[in-house]
Amino acid sequence: MAVLAIDIGGTKLAAGVVDADGRLLARGEVPTLATEGLEPVLGRIVGLGRELLARPEVVRARVQRIGVGCA
Repeated sequence: MAVLAIDIGGTKLAAGVVDADGRLLARGEVPTLATEGLEPVLGRIVGLGRELLARPEVVRARVQRIGVGCA
């Protein structure tokens, strides 16, 4: 079992996948670019999550939860 964690910040979107033992399996970040509006930001969040979920080490871990934090 693994968890996808997403941090929505004012300047960057960060995400990581950790397994049940707390080991970091994958991480990534992209700029928020909030001035572009809601739809592009949501697209970047989804894109970042999909990119991490497609990595082989993450696929094997079977993500079953998603956590989101927003500043």
